[in-house]
Amino acid sequence: MNIVLFGVGPHAKRIYLKYIQKVDFIDKVLIVDLKHRRKAIEEVVNKFDFDYELLLFDSVIRDDEVLSDVNRMLLLQKISDYDINHAIISTEPKSHMMYIDFCLEVGLSIMCDKPITASIGSNTEFGSQKLLDDYYKIVKKYRQSNSKRFDVMAQRRGHEGFHKAFDIVNEVVCKYKVPITKLRIMHGDGNWPMPNEVILRDNHPYKYGYGKLLHSGYHFVDLISIFLRANKNAGLNFDSRELKVSDYLTSDFMAYFNGDFYNRLGKEFKNKERKEIFESLDVLDKFGELDVSAIVDYKDKNGRILTQAVLDMSQSSYSRRAWFEEPKDTYKGNGRIRHEYVEIDVGPLLNVKIMSFQSKEISEEKEMINSIGSLDHFEIDVFRNDKLIGGKPFERILTETRNKDDHYIGQNEQARFDILDRFFNNEPSDATLEDQEETIILLSEFYKSMSKRFSTKNSLYDVEIHVKNGNKLLKVGKKHEAQYPNGEILNYESIETAIKRILKTDLNIEISNPQKIDFKIGNGRLTYIYDAEVSCPKTLNILNKKYDWAIWEEN
Repeated sequence: MNIVLFGVGPHAKRIYLKYIQKVDFIDKVLIVDLKHRRKAIEEVVNKFDFDYELLLFDSVIRDDEVLSDVNRMLLLQKISDYDINHAIISTEPKSHMMYIDFCLEVGLSIMCDKPITASIGSNTEFGSQKLLDDYYKIVKKYRQSNSKRFDVMAQRRGHEGFHKAFDIVNEVVCKYKVPITKLRIMHGDGNWPMPNEVILRDNHPYKYGYGKLLHSGYHFVDLISIFLRANKNAGLNFDSRELKVSDYLTSDFMAYFNGDFYNRLGKEFKNKERKEIFESLDVLDKFGELDVSAIVDYKDKNGRILTQAVLDMSQSSYSRRAWFEEPKDTYKGNGRIRHEYVEIDVGPLLNVKIMSFQSKEISEEKEMINSIGSLDHFEIDVFRNDKLIGGKPFERILTETRNKDDHYIGQNEQARFDILDRFFNNEPSDATLEDQEETIILLSEFYKSMSKRFSTKNSLYDVEIHVKNGNKLLKVGKKHEAQYPNGEILNYESIETAIKRILKTDLNIEISNPQKIDFKIGNGRLTYIYDAEVSCPKTLNILNKKYDWAIWEEN
């Protein structure tokens, strides 16, 4: 079997490349990524032992929703040459739609990372609705396509421990025909971003108006959908949902964990932060959420609560990070420590607690030990009203990683491997596109509620592009907010999309390979600074200053 892998980021490196090397049925991998990442991709992939070929596109297309005709034909030819029928989509989520659209068009089976899509400005009314609209658009196209399968890498749907917990809850709910009354979910991932990283980070970013919910938080919103199936199995479907949401922003965090705080931490942190960030925290107010808490009431047709779900998800939580400089691998090994707690009540009959509390990083523990504080801690504590429903009044269940000589990973990683096994072997799975509906609805509703925090629709940032024209450096800068002709502000465009649109439409300049190099803050505005190449240098002689754009030269 030959497959196509879109994107070689931290998740693909840790999961997909290991899986591809482990199995014996994948012969060749067509890797699709961006030209500026060639060296980084080759450094990673060459550590593995499998046959691959690179197909690299210009980075200016990274956030497009549709492939250009040229790139589509290049990709289509490779798909045909290698008789590829399966695709893994593991790019930054803003690029998912483009590759999903192509895969469905040519009938490939799809394994897609979560979130299925990510909207720029998800925390606006427009962006929150787009999350849901995109989902239904994809479902419709999938049902009309020749694609045999569309799965989503929501790994707790493949986790043996969550399967066991669900079976225990499901048995009582179905036997006594009563719903889950309370579902409490807490998660802290210790993903402590430094101030500079909040602004610059491209992997698990905040700058596009989404954060924790579309990072690791997705899995815990998905847990609500997973456990609600017990109610459905008992014929206890909800009729409506009501929710309350509170978000805690990076700017809230940095108001108190400020420059003075970082300097008190010692030489690893002293004078390394960009001081202008703390002087203009308002520019971060429309960035994505660092933490989010929510209460969701699922109600019957009479308005009575069937199930109340309580979520508390945090990236400002306990971390082992003790350094300022960001390492290459931010997915794991950057101080991230998992503290996960799930509690399910079926009234007075049953209480199930699922706990996973780490105190160590991957680099600090070579063996996967299942005990509290250890790397692979995962336990299920079951409390039963034994005189009524039977069984033991208390039972502790410990699940173990099924490690093999050729791979040594934790239980969440093993769950991902199991989901991949089911995908490639065409076995039944609940990690399908259609199974994500309630999860996407909740994400959309959470962000819609969060959008009410701001009454204005100001854009997130300005952009300054540096391009070389012979021996001269030409700067293209925006003096004010770019607007549509009707005055509506583009608060849902990515940086690359805005650069491409404005330079082409307003200045008739086509650029390629834009690379972010820095940022600056002044007059209450955040400006990203990019290097770029001019595709057609002669167009720089044509200058149109409408929409407040300007060009100036430097030697």
